[in-house]
Amino acid sequence: MRSSWWRLGQVCPSSVIGHSASGRLAIATTEAGRRTFRLDRVSSVELTDDPIQRPEGFDLAESWREIADEVDRKRTPLEAQAVCAPDGLGLLRMVLGGRLEVGGFALDGRIEIVVRGHNEYALAGELAGLVEWLEVIGPQGVRDDLASIGNALVAAYR
Repeated sequence: MRSSWWRLGQVCPSSVIGHSASGRLAIATTEAGRRTFRLDRVSSVELTDDPIQRPEGFDLAESWREIADEVDRKRTPLEAQAVCAPDGLGLLRMVLGGRLEVGGFALDGRIEIVVRGHNEYALAGELAGLVEWLEVIGPQGVRDDLASIGNALVAAYR
């Protein structure tokens, strides 16, 4: 549980979003830039006579996409490069969702991809069951962890 308290200063709400796994969210502009707030964590508000001013050109859908992408990148900061057999791309999209970026075709006909994960071992664990369609190019730590997981599987199921 968070026990720190701090004062933000003036906040100008741009929009309130009515759905999220953690409750209602507000997108607001602060002196430090755009932020999101879980409304259930706001402990006090002081009303001012200042009018609400949305940033010029504010687009709620675009702002929400940008915020969600930023949060997703913070949660999955590691990027691994790989190539994928074309017939495995659908499965990778289903399993990895927005953490999969699809590039162009490699010279051998496979598809270049980038996959994001929390850390090398966790990402290797996710990708281990997909090696029929996938070859991880880097980072080397993910390749090493895949080899270790493969050895453990062989030892356990031989």
